[in-house]
Amino acid sequence: MRPERLLAATLLLLLAGCGFQLRGSAAWPETLSPLALGGPELRLDLARELRPALARAGARVVDGGGSATALLEVVAFDEARRLLASAAGSDLREYQLTLSLRYRLLRDGQQAAAGALAASRDYLHDPADVTGALAEERRLRETLLRELSDALVRRLAANG
Repeated sequence: MRPERLLAATLLLLLAGCGFQLRGSAAWPETLSPLALGGPELRLDLARELRPALARAGARVVDGGGSATALLEVVAFDEARRLLASAAGSDLREYQLTLSLRYRLLRDGQQAAAGALAASRDYLHDPADVTGALAEERRLRETLLRELSDALVRRLAANG
């Protein structure tokens, strides 16, 4: 056997033996389907990330609350951009972008769960490259929205 294959096989056996497992999706509780999305702070971009995340978990999302047995409400959504550092003699600045939300889950009209989630990332902003800096911040924001959506789905599936 070639040394590369032997090394790969050894690493694979070590990885399998240590108990490492990819995080899969939790089974979606039947009591939370069909599910409607709503709330005073449910923004279009958040709903756009949340719907596919719920579908991947096995939730059936319906429009409107009429046929839904559960309602996920986004009670608050906040986006904050904070200056972390500014280099002397340079225009480069380091920022932290934080997205946070508060939610509640209603099942048959009664509150079944509530909580808050946040996700943040640090990034460099170069005012000399405005287009690139804005594009980077937009990509970062989309990533944070995806992280929040996935975390919310995992939390609901585990507690549902």
